[in-house]
Amino acid sequence: MNILLDENYARVQVDGEHRIVEIIWKKFAMSKQYRDAIEVAYEAVTKYDLTGWLSDMTQAGVVAMQDQNWVIEDIVPKCIAAGIAKTAVVDSKDIFSKKYVESIEAAYPNATAEHFKDITSARKWLKQESVLK
Repeated sequence: MNILLDENYARVQVDGEHRIVEIIWKKFAMSKQYRDAIEVAYEAVTKYDLTGWLSDMTQAGVVAMQDQNWVIEDIVPKCIAAGIAKTAVVDSKDIFSKKYVESIEAAYPNATAEHFKDITSARKWLKQESVLK
């Protein structure tokens, strides 16, 4: 794994062999922190020609509404255009975090996304050749 960001709120890393970017949220992130981590991940998608996105939301907490809208309206379309074909989400137990993820999926119903209880299962799914587009 190539670690691109490792802060107290999140780690962003790339699995170049399998063309996956991972964001592992360690705790609630303030708006600037949240956006910084997402931007680092997006930049990795374009730089390394990645096709998979893993978001471990287990510890993420609530994402501010303006940041949710920014992801839905700006980041997701850019990621799809850049080649992201599949997304794995490790679900949070927080209902607001779950609703946020659901709102992204509702905005992009044709996207390939799966939910997992743990990061190991999410990584395994993303690495399957049958998932690649």
